Amino acid sequence: MKYKFNSFTLHQLDGHIADLYIAEYQNSLLLLDCGCRSDHSLIVTYITEILERPMDHLKLLIVTHLHPDHSGSAMSLSKKYSIPIAAPEEINLWYAGIRGTMQHMVDSLLAHIAARRRKMKMLRVSYPKKIAVNFPLKDMSLLPGFPDWQVYSIPGHTEHDIVLYNKRESFLYCSDTVVKIRDKYLSPFPVTDKIKMSKNLSRIMNLKVESIAMAHGGFSKIENFSELISYLIKELDTPLTGILKIFYPLTLFPKPLKK
Repeated sequence: MKYKFNSFTLHQLDGHIADLYIAEYQNSLLLLDCGCRSDHSLIVTYITEILERPMDHLKLLIVTHLHPDHSGSAMSLSKKYSIPIAAPEEINLWYAGIRGTMQHMVDSLLAHIAARRRKMKMLRVSYPKKIAVNFPLKDMSLLPGFPDWQVYSIPGHTEHDIVLYNKRESFLYCSDTVVKIRDKYLSPFPVTDKIKMSKNLSRIMNLKVESIAMAHGGFSKIENFSELISYLIKELDTPLTGILKIFYPLTLFPKPLKK
């Protein structure tokens, strides 16, 4: 699927676990998150065969946080095609130390569960605990080479989540900050810090947003973005049920050591 904006065309790819997005400009491409390890070939095939563009048109890889369905193919794409990676400046702290190793194992398990729930084949989701970040991203910084995109730091799902806002197109790439299941907008699973998530959602509430793209939920037009964010903040206090309640204790390891 593709969505036409004035300055770029957004292409949506059906990844192994998450929806992936490529922003296509006249002479360059921007990958909004890198999917699972098994999504490497999907991304390359789409660019070279569907878009009929050489891989050197892919100028930047974004990793919004260090979960397997967002960072899995980042290093393989970067190494094979010499593409720089932009990611939150402290992203590699998430899996630091012994506690981080335990968290990495849990996140890999949850990735397999997510794929199973999507009725996908059991493909490899193993991925590095660290990525080589060429461009560390700070809150409110602009993407290198793509100054129409601004970074907003929205920790809460992990300690280092970001979303990307394109003011020119009133468009927000939400990554996992907003998900959509059966036409219902929800917070991601898990939310490791509800207070921090609520505070940071409030920061983006008044942005002019007319459409969003979600890693889990696809592309949506938005009539009232501030109302959506208000709902998500309230929804953070809703008790988990079913399978989410069962697996939530696995996400409660102490957070990896910070600087």
